[in-house]
Amino acid sequence: MSKYVVISSEKDMDERGIIIHRVNVPGKNPEVIKYRAIQGGLTWPKNGAPGYYIILGQLDDGLDYRRQDVKSPLKFLGEFESEFPEKLFNRLTDDARMFLCDEFYCDTGPEWEGFVEAFDNYVSIHKVEKVYLKEAPFAQNFHFGVTKIREWKAAGALDIPESTTIRCQLKEMQPTDLKESPETNFFAVNALRFVIGGIEKYSPGPICPKVMARILRDRGPRPGGFMAS
Repeated sequence: MSKYVVISSEKDMDERGIIIHRVNVPGKNPEVIKYRAIQGGLTWPKNGAPGYYIILGQLDDGLDYRRQDVKSPLKFLGEFESEFPEKLFNRLTDDARMFLCDEFYCDTGPEWEGFVEAFDNYVSIHKVEKVYLKEAPFAQNFHFGVTKIREWKAAGALDIPESTTIRCQLKEMQPTDLKESPETNFFAVNALRFVIGGIEKYSPGPICPKVMARILRDRGPRPGGFMAS
């Protein structure tokens, strides 16, 4: 599988808010890929385990985007791990802007307040816009999150390349491994369950016409062509 290299990205300001990536294809014209949503999952560093994030894109496959039960395929876009928060935040915000991923699901409970505050300070100091942390659904229930991952895999709706940390952890994880500290031992799986839980709970829907009118008014005219932003 060739590396996913984004040449340009933009959000189509119709009522669905589709995100469009133009991706490099060696020796060919760029491939255009459309997503219903692009979201991330984030695990904080703990007890020697690194911090880690994963970004998934929910492909726009033409199904009814208003249906909550639709499992549009999830495509792996990127991952990164580091034990150093500053390095993690730097790479995360780079990828967030490149992929147009503005939400990362994580555990924002009392144990992690220091990391949440450090992230907020980072984006404020560096003036990073439109990158937000959001409380992950059922953040305290690792087992239920793993069940959700299995459901997406069974439906053939989870595309993860072989040579990734998350793929390796999914292969290695056994039921007996879930008895003690699975969130730390399988930090990548932890982040994956966060983002899948978020995608299931907050499936994208249509934008209110009044909101769309305001977005278009504030945006103003855009130049056309391949490099239009």
